[in-house]
This record gives sequence, C-alpha cells and structure tokens, in this order.
Amino acid sequence: SEASNGSEGAEPLAEAGERLLEAMFDAPRAVFEADRDAADVEVLRWVARHFMHPDTSTPAGRRHMARMGEVNTFASGHLAELVTEEMVSLSAWDRQDVAGSARGGEVEVRVSDRVVMELGVGGGAAFVDVAATCQRLGWRALGVDVSAASISATHKALEAAETGSAAYSLLLCDVSEGLWALPDASVDVIYHLNCWYFWNDLPSALRELHRVLKPGGVILAGSKVEGIASVFGPRLPEVSDMFRNMIQGDYTGALTANGFMNSEEQVQKAAAEGSKNSRSSVVGYTLT
Repeated sequence: SEASNGSEGAEPLAEAGERLLEAMFDAPRAVFEADRDAADVEVLRWVARHFMHPDTSTPAGRRHMARMGEVNTFASGHLAELVTEEMVSLSAWDRQDVAGSARGGEVEVRVSDRVVMELGVGGGAAFVDVAATCQRLGWRALGVDVSAASISATHKALEAAETGSAAYSLLLCDVSEGLWALPDASVDVIYHLNCWYFWNDLPSALRELHRVLKPGGVILAGSKVEGIASVFGPRLPEVSDMFRNMIQGDYTGALTANGFMNSEEQVQKAAAEGSKNSRSSVVGYTLT
C-alpha cells in the first residue's frame, strides 16, 4: 500500500498524508481505495484536516489546493454563474430604483453599496470570477475563510488575474465565532461551497449570516456530502467527528429555523402576492 499503516518505522505522517492525497487525485480508483483502507487512522485524519486547512507550504499541498478547485465542478463554474445571475438581477433592480428616485428628486440606492460574500474561499477559483463581476457591476466582493493558507492562495489568484483591490476584501475568521468586522444588514448575497460541514456551531453560524444579510438577502450554497463520504468510504466513521455537519437536512432545517426560506417558495410567494417589492421583504436561500 502507498500510505502508512502506522507500524514502527513508518514514513512521517505528513508524507503519508500527501501520498494519499496524490493517490486520491491521480491513481486509479481501486488503487486509491486500497491505500485508503490500509492507511493508519492518523493518516486519514491528516487528510480530513487538510480539507479545511490545506498546507500550501509544500509542493504537494499547493497541488492539492489547485486540484480541489479543478475537480470541484462548482468552483469556477456553476456556483459562480448562479451568483453572477443574482448580482446582475439586483443591479438591474438598482437601476430601476435609481431612475425612480431621480425622478423624485433624490437617489436612495447606489450600486456601489452592494456586497457579495463567499464563505470558504479555498484557492479562490470561484471568488476570482465573482470579483471580476464586481468590478464590472460596481459591487464589492468579500472573501472569508478560517484558513490562512486559503486566504493567501486566493490573494495570489486575485493578483494573477489583475483584479483591482477596490473590488474585494479578504477576511480570516470563523463564521461560527462571528463575522465581527461586518455590521448588521451589510451583505446582499452570500454563497459557499462545501464548507458548512466544518462549522463548529451550525445554528450560531446561520444566525450570524442572518444578521449580516440585508432584508431579502440570498444564500446560494453548494453541497457535496456524498463526495466526502465516497472519499473516506468505510473509514468515514473514523474521521466523521472532523466533519461536524454531514446531514444536509440539518443544514436546511437550521436555515428555516433562522428565518430563511427556499428561494423557489420565495418566487411562488412573490407571484401570489403580485408584489414587486417581495425581494426586500423575504429572505431566501438556494441549495445547488
């Protein structure tokens, strides 16, 4: 087996973990599964820990960060497209409000007041795309992550893309402990992918998101719980404590308990009420 089995004289833990990560990305599935099933539990826990805190100080760690973005079908594609659609829609709404306010003698809404936030920026694959949209629309992007390595990787990706610094900010913090830098009702759109599994306190995190979202704000969330289960296979129980939330129903239930509603319900309610102002009176979420 490629990975360490924990016996005396085994290779260092980090090397064994990196080898298992390499097998996950590069080896035939059967080879990876054999290595995983033979690995010492501490190697598996090292791999699980690096899903949240990738070590980009080594070449293998940097490859892991890059590949996590490459293999994640949402990272620079579908999720960013959904976020962009929502931003474009809100910007069109702003232009209508500005035109109406101008006719009334004052302008109450400015496009530059709009903020979109990503939780768990990872290597920045989606955030770079969204920040580019912010430059075009006059929004500001806020990227949040609990991992200093992820914040650093995202900053480098933004610089490589020549993204103007006025379009984005990056914040190192744990959402479960509070987005202390943000005032109430300051964010229009929040999106995240595969990070709610790691939140230490799911209800507290969602209460905090509710606090910072503006009335009518939207959460767009992508989840791949089955993918994590597939990676660890029959060894999942040995690392499940490191993924604090693995039941999607708990996440959607916590959203509902904290005042959010499914965006499809929001659309239906808006149609039923015939109110063009429903966007500002209903908080919604979309799961992808």
